[in-house]
Amino acid sequence: MSVELKDNLQQAIYAHFSKLTNTEVKALIEKNHYDFCESLGVLSTEGKAA
Repeated sequence: MSVELKDNLQQAIYAHFSKLTNTEVKALIEKNHYDFCESLGVLSTEGKAA
């Protein structure tokens, strides 16, 4: 992934989450913790922390 693309992606993610309140972010992460982590690639295929 190019540096420019990565920077643009990080900015887009930040812009999206910065529109949510802390409570909304916490609820979103708690509700979808596994899927959220899996989508970020921090979980192994067994569902354990990488």
